[in-house]
Amino acid sequence: MFMILFSKSEKRVNNYNIMNEKCNNLIEKFEAVDSINHFDEVAQKCTKDGVCDWSFINSPNNQSTGPGKVGCLASHIYLLKQIKENNYYNCDWFVIFEDDVTIFDNFVETLKSKIPTFEKLNTNFVKLFTDTKDENNKKRQFWHKRIVEKNIYKMRPQFHTLAAMINRKGIDYILSQLPINVNIDLWFTHEHINNLNAVYWHNNLITNGGALNYKGKNWNLGSLICS
Repeated sequence: MFMILFSKSEKRVNNYNIMNEKCNNLIEKFEAVDSINHFDEVAQKCTKDGVCDWSFINSPNNQSTGPGKVGCLASHIYLLKQIKENNYYNCDWFVIFEDDVTIFDNFVETLKSKIPTFEKLNTNFVKLFTDTKDENNKKRQFWHKRIVEKNIYKMRPQFHTLAAMINRKGIDYILSQLPINVNIDLWFTHEHINNLNAVYWHNNLITNGGALNYKGKNWNLGSLICS
């Protein structure tokens, strides 16, 4: 398990410590790429490393909403690169949290019990959270024709990269597609759902402690995307 952590935020560090304890101290920290304070440096590195192109760096969307999207993309990709470079830590599955996640009791044990089901479904990407407070999204995601197993649904296009589980094959596929020139949540959950055979696991063990949209900078842990 990994958490992408913006350690310059005391609130987010505190949240990591609390969530790590809930997960039996199994969550490793991965320092978030700070494109908020070091945008030019991050942009140069990302384009040099083939993470994204200048077309994404300079896109009007990024210019209007702030520099955080570049760092979000870079954080996820550099974490996946680290996992692969370390021979996948001799593991098959990896949970990736962002630092505004809220995790409830028994998450680790329950998730472990679901892995055989995910493997039977031949999925490479399991989304662990969806914004079910949005009624339209909720209806579409929970449409009966999307059910593949009890509480597991074929994932529909949506937003957020709060919490997901990905396997080796999924990591290899994502890294083979670089450079990525869209927001990372759109890439995971819109453009490549079918290639990843992505599913959503509906559970009551994960929720969001940060903002769910661009108007929510002041909600709980706020938003780094629009800082």
